[in-house]
Amino acid sequence: MSFAPYCYEDVVIADINRGIDIVRLDEGATTAREQRRPVEAPPMSGDAKAVLAELSDRYGRDGNTSFICVIPLG
Repeated sequence: MSFAPYCYEDVVIADINRGIDIVRLDEGATTAREQRRPVEAPPMSGDAKAVLAELSDRYGRDGNTSFICVIPLG
């Protein structure tokens, strides 16, 4: 979900609540569009989840901008 995604060739840049996602679409996205169903991303890997867990321990949301800007914790 995005307020204003921007597309360039096979790349979608989406500004969403948690920040900016840059997504490269594959042939599955074309098939989904033709079938009028949502494009779904694969599940996150264990390594990606570990990185996010570490980052969430080190950074927090700015109270004024939510997660647009993160600030270091203590």
